[in-house]
Amino acid sequence: MTGDGPETLILNAGSAETVFYRASADITPSRWIPDNTPPEVIAAQTASETIQIEFSKPMLGADKIESYHIEDADGNLVVIKAVTYNDDDFFTTLAIDIPPRSGRLTISFTDITDASMEKNAPGQPLMIDFIVEEPTPTPTPPPVTPAPPPIEIKEATSPLVWLLGSFVIAFIVVGVSMAVIKSRGGIVKVDGKLRFAGSPKEEVFISEEKVEAEQYKFITTKPPEINLRIIDGTGQTRDISVPVQGSLFTGRAAGNDLVFDDKRMSRQHFAIESMDGDFSIINLSETSGTMLNGVKIGSPRPLTKGDKIEAGSITFTVI
Repeated sequence: MTGDGPETLILNAGSAETVFYRASADITPSRWIPDNTPPEVIAAQTASETIQIEFSKPMLGADKIESYHIEDADGNLVVIKAVTYNDDDFFTTLAIDIPPRSGRLTISFTDITDASMEKNAPGQPLMIDFIVEEPTPTPTPPPVTPAPPPIEIKEATSPLVWLLGSFVIAFIVVGVSMAVIKSRGGIVKVDGKLRFAGSPKEEVFISEEKVEAEQYKFITTKPPEINLRIIDGTGQTRDISVPVQGSLFTGRAAGNDLVFDDKRMSRQHFAIESMDGDFSIINLSETSGTMLNGVKIGSPRPLTKGDKIEAGSITFTVI
């Protein structure tokens, strides 16, 4: 067939002299056209801890952390803790471990191509501005200046009143002093100094001990541990206790903290987060999803003792 329009295909069964069966069909031939156009980034946006990238074509390798390399404006490496890719709209979401300061980020693509037979790689690295939203400070109200107290106008006191008041005050002071001296047993002279007869002898001890070296005490904090009962697809059960230092990634990719050889699980299926001794779970699978107590989760959910997590063929129970 050489034309571009429909052509008739005839099938004969039998010999040259006798035909036992004859069939025909109209077929429109199609030709393969090579695709040498590299994929492009048609949209990119950032949030406080994530970067979203939209490609122009379906991509291969877009769900791997090692397919991306991010540097800040000073050339420092930005660590990626999770990657999700949606085949429906060609969206990739990169979750950043520690958000960098505001500035321009450079994102390079490695081991990532489009889904064509030619496997075209993206072109130039992506340059994107990352802005960290600073909290708006609460304005401090100006201090309130108290009103000055009213000025009191006093009448002049006569000299006779001042003189009588001074005598009364002097009499009170002398009386109080005599009462104190009498209660202390009078005044005696000891070693050329006056002291109360009833006052106890004071002894002062001076220590000559000195600290020769400083001592240091180091305090280390052990990360919290989560206890899980794991049941695989064959019914085998195993109890484990795993420390959670920030995030515990689970899936079938070798880079996870918990790795399972389960074809039904995603490369990065879910993550368990630790915050102030409490645990929560976040779904990372865009295909089969993660079930918590029989309900498919979409946003982070807290974990408590007795909760049941289902991912692929594996069941996890918090114990």
